[in-house]
Amino acid sequence: MNYKDIEKRVLEKIKPKPEEYEKGLRIYSIVKKELEKSLEKNNIPGRISLQGSFAKDTWISGELDLDVFVLFPEEYDKEWLEEVGFKIILEAFQNYNYMIKYAAHPYLTVRIDNVDVDVVPAFDVSDPSRIKSAVDRTPHHTRYVKSKLTEEQKDQVRLLKKFMKGIGVYGAEIRVEGFSGYLVELLIIYYTSFRKTLENVAEWRPPIIIDIEGYYSPKEALKKFKNKELIVIDPVDPNRNVAAAVSRRSLAVFIAASRRYLAKPSLSYFFPSYPNINAFEIMSSRRTSLVALLLDISGLNLVPDILWGELKRTMKSIYKFIENHDFKVVDYDAWSDEKDLALIVVEVEEHTLPQYKLHVGPPIYNRDHSERFLEKYLSDKQVYGPWIGEDGRWRILKPRRYRRAYDLLRDNIEKLVNAPDLSRATKRILGEAEILELIRKNKEILQWIKRFLYKKPSWLL
Repeated sequence: MNYKDIEKRVLEKIKPKPEEYEKGLRIYSIVKKELEKSLEKNNIPGRISLQGSFAKDTWISGELDLDVFVLFPEEYDKEWLEEVGFKIILEAFQNYNYMIKYAAHPYLTVRIDNVDVDVVPAFDVSDPSRIKSAVDRTPHHTRYVKSKLTEEQKDQVRLLKKFMKGIGVYGAEIRVEGFSGYLVELLIIYYTSFRKTLENVAEWRPPIIIDIEGYYSPKEALKKFKNKELIVIDPVDPNRNVAAAVSRRSLAVFIAASRRYLAKPSLSYFFPSYPNINAFEIMSSRRTSLVALLLDISGLNLVPDILWGELKRTMKSIYKFIENHDFKVVDYDAWSDEKDLALIVVEVEEHTLPQYKLHVGPPIYNRDHSERFLEKYLSDKQVYGPWIGEDGRWRILKPRRYRRAYDLLRDNIEKLVNAPDLSRATKRILGEAEILELIRKNKEILQWIKRFLYKKPSWLL
């Protein structure tokens, strides 16, 4: 299929149906009515406003959720917002199925007719560069996008969102470190269409600067937003880089996938699927070694961004620790259901390291260091040597303390998991036999492990 046929077919699947719009508006009407009653009862001024992708009409069929903001006068302070403002929202939905969540401040997710509605307290600020809470810019973002996108471009946003979801880079949350919905909308506003966006992205070489409203020269932008490979100036707040959350990996995946799609378009970019591989066979035939950290996070009640922030920090410390002990790390990643379990898996090249390792000491010309080296090792019956190499440095063969990554992690896990919340979790190191046992019991982890082992992304199949 060519570009047009593929994109037409994708749009037919992802463009919302009339009944979905009707359902969204009906639920918004219910939420708005309950909030108005609570505001009136408490005699508090507030403006109720529909935000997010539904308000901008850039959402995807089957993914209906609503963002409803209660905008309070900006003369109130943040403490009032978190206590009084949030209490008013809480009162409005006492008879509904809801969950309290936390970001910059608490907000409510209400479940109505199988649709999640985020009800968010915020300040009705007139100047988005002088916000009082992190979400105060949102109404300004909504107004800007609605003023810039044509009806045709809204579908182009949908295509780009679905493309990014398919290649795994959609979402600014810490778990993904990718492209937010607002950033996707800005790319379409700037490049005008899905295909033109990919054509430009295929040529990107960091640092990339996108400044739709022309606030800065390239030199000024680079100076203001230092050490950033992708800089997208927020049109409603020039002090903010909308792409700040995008990791180097997500940026690289987006560029590579854009190039491949343009060369060989396929539905697999939008609707990924993986071959039905046998994880057990791969683990036995590849002859690398897996070691894992299993964390019981039930009872910790962690916000996803906090959980993933700590998971990624722990994962990187484990990776560095393993490499510092001579293991060659092939790959590492983390999984979590964000409720009960979290898993960090590291794949290393070797099942078992040699019993001895080469240790290179000081050059013989450094007399003091040489003497200390000889004093330490000359009478050590566990080492072979010392001897002098061709480079004039002392050498010994010394026994390794740890030959298996499993033993290394088992003995050091408490000091490696030192993130504030995860340190309280129940921890267990798993070798390959225990990993196999785990994936036999947990189908969700099995599917994740399959992709981890297979390596190749669906858009390269």
